[in-house]
Order: sequence, then C-alpha cells, then structure tokens
Amino acid sequence: MKKIFLTLLVLLICTIQTTTAYEYFTIYFSDGTKSEIFYATDVDSICYSRYGLNGYLYKDWQVQKIYTCDSVYSYALSDIDSLSFKDVDEKNVAKDIAYVSRIIMPFFSECNSQTKLSEHLPEIRNIDGVEDAYLSKQNLFVKIRDWGFISFVYPIDDSDIDDGADLKFLSRKNEYNSRENNKTNIHQHTNVLNACVVNQQYNDEKRSNFQTIAEQFCISFESMGIKPHIENNPLLDFFRNGIFDYDILFLKTHGDYDSIHNIHWLCTGEELMSYNPQKNNVGYIDSLLFIKIPIWFKHGYSPRKVGFMCIKEKRDGEIVNIFYSSISDEFIGSAKRKFKNAGSAIVFNTACESMKSNKMAEAFEKRGAGCYLGYDDSNSIGGIAGKYLFAYLLTGKSIQGAVDAIPEWCKEQIIYENENGEIYDVLPSGKKTIKYNPKLIVHPQNSVLCITHPETKFAEEVSDGERISIKLIGGMKCANISGATGNVFGFQLSKNFDMSQADTIKAEGYYDNNTLYMNWGKTLDNNDLKPNTTYYYRAYMNDGYSNCYGEIKLFTTKNDGSGIARSDMIPYCILNDGTLTFYYDDKYYNRVGEMKRITVLNARDESFGPSIFFVGSSPNEQRMRDSVKKVVFDSSFANYVPNALWGMFYGWRNLEIVENLRYLNTSNVTDLKYMFWNCKSLAHIDLNGFNTANIKYMYQMFKGCSSLTSLDLSSFNTSNVIFMYSMFEGCSSLTSLDLSSFNTSKVTDMQSMFEGCSSLTSLDLSSFNTSNVTCMRNMFWGCSSLTILDLSSFNTPKRTDIDSMFLVCSSLKTIYAGNWNAYGTYTFKGCESLVGGKGTKIGDNLYGYDKDGTPLYYYCSYFGSSAHIDGGKDDPGLFTAK
Repeated sequence: MKKIFLTLLVLLICTIQTTTAYEYFTIYFSDGTKSEIFYATDVDSICYSRYGLNGYLYKDWQVQKIYTCDSVYSYALSDIDSLSFKDVDEKNVAKDIAYVSRIIMPFFSECNSQTKLSEHLPEIRNIDGVEDAYLSKQNLFVKIRDWGFISFVYPIDDSDIDDGADLKFLSRKNEYNSRENNKTNIHQHTNVLNACVVNQQYNDEKRSNFQTIAEQFCISFESMGIKPHIENNPLLDFFRNGIFDYDILFLKTHGDYDSIHNIHWLCTGEELMSYNPQKNNVGYIDSLLFIKIPIWFKHGYSPRKVGFMCIKEKRDGEIVNIFYSSISDEFIGSAKRKFKNAGSAIVFNTACESMKSNKMAEAFEKRGAGCYLGYDDSNSIGGIAGKYLFAYLLTGKSIQGAVDAIPEWCKEQIIYENENGEIYDVLPSGKKTIKYNPKLIVHPQNSVLCITHPETKFAEEVSDGERISIKLIGGMKCANISGATGNVFGFQLSKNFDMSQADTIKAEGYYDNNTLYMNWGKTLDNNDLKPNTTYYYRAYMNDGYSNCYGEIKLFTTKNDGSGIARSDMIPYCILNDGTLTFYYDDKYYNRVGEMKRITVLNARDESFGPSIFFVGSSPNEQRMRDSVKKVVFDSSFANYVPNALWGMFYGWRNLEIVENLRYLNTSNVTDLKYMFWNCKSLAHIDLNGFNTANIKYMYQMFKGCSSLTSLDLSSFNTSNVIFMYSMFEGCSSLTSLDLSSFNTSKVTDMQSMFEGCSSLTSLDLSSFNTSNVTCMRNMFWGCSSLTILDLSSFNTPKRTDIDSMFLVCSSLKTIYAGNWNAYGTYTFKGCESLVGGKGTKIGDNLYGYDKDGTPLYYYCSYFGSSAHIDGGKDDPGLFTAK
C-alpha cells in the first residue's frame, strides 16, 4: 500500500512541476525525523530503485531517489512514513523578509562582530517570521519562514592595507615582455582569449583601491593579447549568463558559507536596500521584494539558489548596511550555459570561505571551468593574498611559484585569543596573539597546473638479474588532477650540490586515484654513471608554465659502478619514540627507527625555508611534527655544514627540549629567523657553543616559545645581526633575560622584541647600542611584571618610532634613560605605576596638590613626547636620570 501511495505522490509531484513553481514538499520518516525541503523548481526527476542503500540488488523496489540539479538523494522506502506539500505565498515571504530585516538592522549596526551579535541571538530567534538563526565564522544566518536565509556578514576590513603600488609594478612588468610569449602563459588557444575582472565591491569606499588593481590586471591581459573587461557591481543576470562569455574570470566579491546546509554564497552587486544607522532609515526593500521573489520563482530560483546578504560598507564617508542579492554554488551549477571554451576556462575566487568544501569548485567545473582557484575559510584575508597570487600568475609563474612569491605580510592574519582559546576581534589587555598562513586550494581539470613542490624520494638499487642499476623516484600530492599525466615529470642530476651543469632526465609517471598521488621514476644504467662518484638529484615537474623542483638528495656509486655505495657520509635524522636525532655518518642503512630521512639543510626555496623534515601541510606531516618531543644533535653532525637554518623547527608545537645544539654547525649560516617559532612546549634549550658570528637575521627566532622559563644567551655573537624584531615575542614564561653580551650596533629594527613577555621581572640591556635603530614600536608591550627598566645605554640619533613601546607595562615604576629623538602614540599607555625622576606621573597636564595646596607632582601625557628625563613642572617627562 505504501508503494502505491508513494507512486501516486511521484505522479503528483510531476503534475506540480507543470502547473506551479511555488510548491515544496518534505519527506517525513518513521522515526519522527524529516528530510530537507525540496522545492519543485529544484527537482529534475523522482524514481524508484531496486538497489538498496547497501548497494545490493533486490527483487523489489528498495529506494526512493530524488534528483536535483546537482545531487541525488536516496531514501529507503521502509523508512518513509509520509510526504507533505505546501504552497509558498510569495507576498507573505516578502513581508517576512522585510519585517525581519527591519528588526535585525539595529542589532547588526551596533555590533562590530558576529561574536557581539550573538548576544542578541535569543531575541532574533523570537522575531515573528524567523524559523531559525545561527552563527558561523563571520556571519549570522537567519532562516525565514517558508523561505531560505538572510545572512548578515562582517567581512575582514582590508581597507588600511596599501598594496596597490606593489601590484601596479608587478603587473606592468608584462608590458615589456613579448606578447606572443606571454600569450601562452595562461592557456594555449588559437582564438583571442577574453578575461573579466569582477568587482562586486566597487561602491565600497573602504575597498576603492581594488579598482586601480583591476585596471592593472587589464594592462597585463592586453600585453598578452588577451581582451580584458571590468564588470563593476555585477547583477544577478551576469552570473546566470555573462560570466560564461569569458575564458579567465577573477571574482572579487564578498562570500558566505552556510555550514549547516553546506552551501557557499557569492554576493552580487544587485542592491536591494541601504540602511544608515545614524538616520535609522529603511530603503525600498518592500517594493523590491514583491517584485523580486515572484520573478526568482518564475525562473526556477529556489531559496537554495538565490538569497540575501547584508554587509557593512562605507558610503559618502559613513558606515551603512547594504542589502544585496546573493547566489549559491547550486545557482552556478544549475546554470543553463557553459563557458564557451569548456574545459579550459580559469576561475579565480577571492570570496571569503570560498573553498570550505569542494562544492563551489565542482559547480564551476560543471559549467566547463578547467581550473578553479580559491581560499578556504582559514584565510579571511584571501582577497589580499589572492590579488598578489593572480598578479604573479599573469607574469607567467606556475601556481606554486606564484604562491611562493606572495609577500609574507599578506599571507598572515593576526587573531587574538585568551587562555581558553576564545577568539577576540580586538586585542584585550594581557591576551596573546597568534599568526597563521592561509591555504590555497586548487581544482584544475586539465593538465597544465601543478599545486605542490614535487617530492624527491630515495634512490634505489634495481636489478634485472644480470646488472645492478640505480632508480630515481619522484612524486607529488595532487588534488583532483587525474589529467596530471599530461605534465612533464623527471629529474635533474648533477655532480654539484648547487645543481649547476645538471642533466635533465624525463621520466614516466602514473596517477593513483586512491591516494591522489602522482609517481614517476627513471632507471639509470651503469653506463650512465661514473664509479665512486657522488651525484645530487632532485625531482621536477613542468606544469606548462615553468619547472617546479623538489628537494636535493644524493647518492654515491660504488667503486665498480654497480649500484649505490653503502659507505657514504650523509646527513640524516631518525625518529624514535618521540626523539629526533641528527647524524652525519655512514650508518644510515644500519640504523632503525620509526622514520628516517636524509637531511639536506640548504635554502631550496625562499618561501618554505630549509625545514625539509616535515615541511608539508598534510595531516601525516603534521602528525610527524607533533610526535617530536625531543631533538638531539649527535656529535657526528658537527662535520656537516648547512647553509640555511631559518624556520628549521617552525611550528613544532610539542617539542620540549633541544640537546647538543653546539653540534649544529652554523659557520656558513646567516639567517636564523623563525627557527623556533611557536615551539610553545619548548621548556629548555642549551645555546652554549652555538655559533652565531655570521648571523644577520634573528627576528622571530624564539617567538611564541611560551614554555621557556630561562635562556642563557651569553655565548651569542650578534655583531652582524641587522633585524631582531619579535625575537622573544610571546615568551610569556621567561622571568629574566641577561642580554649584556649582545652587540646591537648594526641592528635597525627592534619592533615587538619583548612583546608579550609577561613574566619578565628583570632585563639586562646594558650593552645595547641603538644608534642605528629606527623602530622600537611595541618593544615592551605587555611586559606587565617588569618594575624597573635600565635603558641608559639607549641612544637614538635617528628619529625612532616608539609607538606603544611600553603599552600595558602595568607594574613598571622606573625607566632609567636619557632624552630621546623619538615619536610615537600611546607610548606609555597603561603604565599606571610609572613615575618620572621628579615625580611626574601619567595623566592630564596639571598638578597634583596636597591638602595645603602645595604641588606634589606633575601629570604628563602617555605619548612619545614624554620620552625624556623628568624636569619637573618646567619640563615634565617620564624618564629618570641615572
């Protein structure tokens, strides 16, 4: 009977689709739950299947299948209780949206983040017409009765970042290159390509600089023989039809991700309303909604395809809330048109949270995009880094080469959290900061894009039963690029470590769909190699733009030329039970461990540094990093001479101790930046004997090592160091530092050097020479346990930036120093205990009197103008002469 009933329902649904576009249905299950809503305009067809949910074929019907534009929903017939249908009254929907928007607008305006807005969540859920409301990373989603969602968005504000000049220079470089050569940098086509830069944020005064950047993109396109176009404030119809006229599409839009329903949203430029909180005005949304919603239904736009997005923007100098139409990944995926050069078009999307899952990429791929590039939700400033990436692509770089070239400052986003991991939008007093890098997601459907550096694996001996030869092995983790076999794979082979005079060897590769890994190899015959010779090799891949290389490895042939000699002195590391030990000897093949890797510490890449041990971002690489609790350098490792160490233990968050660092030979090293960055479990490190004579860069070297309680730096030679900024930032457990041996005569930047060292009670800076320093901003910010600072050795002949230098040094009572040539805002803010040598305190410019009216002390400002010796009421300052 149930089957007959359901069959009738299938017929009824088909009838509905031909008579009205406004009805939806819901499936109710026997256990009291229900399916999501199916709008008739979304349903392509409904059928039965004899294949059960377990995949087995049965004699009778087992499953009810519902096909939509982009998905197939399967439900066991035995679980279905009933179906219900409901008409959508578009007029009531329009009224509900308008009413709910009016109520929420004041909440949205007065709150500067979704965290603050969450305080009003109970009130919002009780608004008539609201079925549900919930928060995501940057948004409030509000479910409207009998309709979809309105999202209220707090986008990251990048208005203060002036990146236009750099990008202008970068883009214009192409004007001087060969037009024919550059034409092949994007794709090979016989016809003229068309490119479109979409600027949905055109009217937002906070983001006006992008228009200049868009114009520079167009200059680059023209220099390649590509016809460019800028689409400002794109209307909904542009996303339905216009985008498919182009071969290259750059989307600069706001974006949303509805994590509950797994839907990505892009904002269009179609404005429905403007609300100014100062004037408390509501625009013409009522009349527009009564027109828009019926039209959307008429075109088959269900609430899963088209919605509303509210965003704060700057108009005529004031912050207003703009109500826009928005479209989803399902809207893109169900479009009637495809890109005219299907399979070759490139889509670049900088919308926030544009790649939380693969749905947006898959939607564009359905419409014929050959490659989709976007950022996941960890990178809320993806638009900034994205502009750089796109510009570098226009210069002919490979995908990975373009990623590597992105400036570090625009890869990083600062977030704030407390001890419980709760995120803040503004830095509260005494809280710590974290920085993290974004992850680029690439979905190419053709064979011309590589997305990671190739991996050079170990050389192996192979035998055909008569001869012993050597096989080189390479590989690369891929992402949905089964066509990667169309690329060129191989190796470089050289007798020199710098790979000079290298031979290029092509190899055959195969793609493993199960592991998403590309493998390739090449067997070298004995006749190809000389006996008793050390060879250096690295894997490479050419993605159609340029070569991308793996790390350099080595092998030594035997005396008779047969196979690999077993007596090489090679650098390597072995992981055993949480301890990673470094060796340089001939026992590599005899030692055992959980993991063994040859360790070549040389700067192979300016972006990733030389941390070749666990440099990848895959879960497996992260697990390997996290499994290391102790690092030991064997005495044999002293004979190995690396030329790069920066970032060596970058982000090894569970590393607790480093032993025998004196065996790490730094005689050829100049750069130690990021070496122990964010090793937050590192409790002890012995730096005695660590050679730093040639080091120029120490910035951010111990930064984020929040468990360190002491550091002996007496052996440090810093005579050549130029940058020390953020060197000890975030070392919140250090109680004292003796830097009396430091030579800082060449240092130019000490910004944030001790920021966040909240446990420091003493600091010996008596040897500091600051004659070349031009930036000391934030230098002692948050050093809340310091009571005395002796800066009498500091001299500032060059005008020095001291913004927030002593911010929130709440226990600081005395600063011994001279008169400085410096400037800065909020230099002494939060230093309530600080008193100058003649009694001057921080406050308004007035006297403090006793009961008889006798002046006791003078108040002065907390700005940099007070950075001089206290002269009392005639010349008040906050320093004390020594």
